[in-house]
Amino acid sequence: MPTLETLLLLLVVLAALGCALVGGLFFAFSNFVMQALARVPEAAGIAAMQAINISVLNRLFLGIFMGTAVLCVALIIVAASRWAAPGSLCLALAGGLYLLGNLGVTMLFNVPKNEALARLDAADPGAATSAAGAAGTTCARSPPWPPQRC
Repeated sequence: MPTLETLLLLLVVLAALGCALVGGLFFAFSNFVMQALARVPEAAGIAAMQAINISVLNRLFLGIFMGTAVLCVALIIVAASRWAAPGSLCLALAGGLYLLGNLGVTMLFNVPKNEALARLDAADPGAATSAAGAAGTTCARSPPWPPQRC
């Protein structure tokens, strides 16, 4: 029978692995997917992003993304229940950072933008302007890097 310390270690390792996988996905998306979308015609970029937003809603991604959130909630609960133990503050902060930085930002900012993007017709010449408005940008093609001229 595993000890509580062994179960805690397993929880920490699984949460760290989930955080690393989600972080890697976000890194790839921001590092080269967004740059590739900025290089194609606007209608193709909108259509591609709409397809990405549909494709990402699959069991593997959602299982890792939401499963890691559940593990991070468990980390916070464990940290609170053994607050005097060494490392409890770090466990609570790590769990909270994932929940706020990944789940919170995604749900509060990215999902509404993706829903607005889903309503656009990529073939419509004004779709890029509508996409910029939905994204809260002044430029239809404004990934963070490289800088784009509007």
